[in-house]
Amino acid sequence: MPKSNAKYPFQYKVLEKAGELGNKLFGETRELQGFIIEVDASGQIGRTVSEEQNPDFLLLDEEFDSFLLYDLIDNGFYMYLRWRNIESNSLKTLLNLSLSEDDFAGYEHANGDQCPHSHPVMF
Repeated sequence: MPKSNAKYPFQYKVLEKAGELGNKLFGETRELQGFIIEVDASGQIGRTVSEEQNPDFLLLDEEFDSFLLYDLIDNGFYMYLRWRNIESNSLKTLLNLSLSEDDFAGYEHANGDQCPHSHPVMF
């Protein structure tokens, strides 16, 4: 059984904006599906794959150097969010995200209002 390790405001804000992006890219439905988004070096969206398009979308994290992954577990009772090799400003632009230093309070790798380049979190 998954266990939540989310405890910082920036994680919840990224989760919210990732869900909004998923709705824009894959269409709003009653229940958002999991997805992975490949992000290029300039922070632009490359390939997008939803769980509906490919039930094995989680395996694509091995194919993409940089990505944002959003997965729903147990019918959305848990959510897993992971990004890898995405510059903070690119992630903020991609998600239309505004953060402050307060969003990282207590986070051991805090660097002002900058997101880590890679980060996994379970909600």
